Amino acid sequence: MLAGEHGDYSRWTGHIDYSGIPADVMQRDFRGAAVYNGETDHHFPYLTVAQTLRFAASTKTPRRRVYGITRAEYIEKTTEILGAAFGLRHTFNTRLLTRASVTCWDNPTRGLDSSTSLDFAKALRVATSLTSNVSISALYQPGDNLAGIYDKVLLLHQGRQVWFGGLEQAKEYFQGLGFVCSPRETAAEFLVSVTDTNAARIRPGYEQRVPRTPEEFEAEWKKSSYYQSLQTSLAHHEADHGIHTEHSDHMTRFKAARKAEKSPAARTKSPFTIDLAMQFSTTMNRAYQRIRGEYAYYVAITVTMAVVPLMTGSMFYDISHQSSGFFSKGGVIFFIVLFNIIVCFAEISAQFSQRPIVEKQHSYAMYHPYVDALATMLSQYPLKIFNIIIFSAIVYFLANLKREAGAFFIFVLFTYITTP
Repeated sequence: MLAGEHGDYSRWTGHIDYSGIPADVMQRDFRGAAVYNGETDHHFPYLTVAQTLRFAASTKTPRRRVYGITRAEYIEKTTEILGAAFGLRHTFNTRLLTRASVTCWDNPTRGLDSSTSLDFAKALRVATSLTSNVSISALYQPGDNLAGIYDKVLLLHQGRQVWFGGLEQAKEYFQGLGFVCSPRETAAEFLVSVTDTNAARIRPGYEQRVPRTPEEFEAEWKKSSYYQSLQTSLAHHEADHGIHTEHSDHMTRFKAARKAEKSPAARTKSPFTIDLAMQFSTTMNRAYQRIRGEYAYYVAITVTMAVVPLMTGSMFYDISHQSSGFFSKGGVIFFIVLFNIIVCFAEISAQFSQRPIVEKQHSYAMYHPYVDALATMLSQYPLKIFNIIIFSAIVYFLANLKREAGAFFIFVLFTYITTP
């Protein structure tokens, strides 16, 4: 939601802006400036880490680069640096390559040990401070060292905000309400426990005074001095960064900065860094890499397309050219067309499995989804033609169909046309 991805929701209310830029304008004109990184990694399993990072770098290489390095040098350098820095989960690397202004991380420390999680948070802290960007993370049972790296902590209770501020201030606030933090309990665990009636520990004498329901927590929060201070800070921020119009100075500077990164042929209002031709070239190269990485599957398809026609051809072997073979010829032609169609059904599951990957990379403003679909389809055409020729030639000649070059190639052509 904070990244502006509202497409999966049937309805939502409220207002989101990024330093005065409304969420709809951000998604329309500056997609990729606010991104969401999910908890689960979605990557093509048959690509290496270097290939994955190189592809992401290719789609996000700015037109103006430091020290006058070439596009190829920029891609190789960023791939090498990020691959060495965060090799455990290259979702981090892919996200960092987007150079987004607002990043939302959903449980980014999943699968990492405590030391690596802390190192990642420190690196994220440094990157955020150097670039003056914003990083928002949803962390699962973080330690005090990890949670303390973040400037603010947000605590929600059934969708209601009951705290927003510093970690230590949050601990003091809830202790002031009457809750008790155990000596070995981390601040994050303590904050979560106060919203659980079974886990919360209450100071003696405060049993009837502490809030119990989400509404009571919210009411106490809005009466606190911390909330009033937060509202004052928000008022000052909105005064400095009010909602920007299409032609405001802030919006103009932001557009100019984004335009400076785009390739010369890219549209001015396009959220993508590279133009359509470069998108197609990059996705086409990745499509060939996927074929090479998944070669066992395509070899199995080719073997199938050679074995099945041998069995089929033996069933219809040497069909008579007399009228008695008319029905058999129709049967073998029907089977050839039907089998090639059925084989293509195996591609449906592959298309659905790559959908989360394409959706994520589209939200990062890497490329248009239809460009990737077109590149994937065209990259597989040579293999399909090769398999159809093998299949058709074996069945055609074993079944003793009309042995003329023109008839054979017309047969192959129509078999290919009827194959999805």
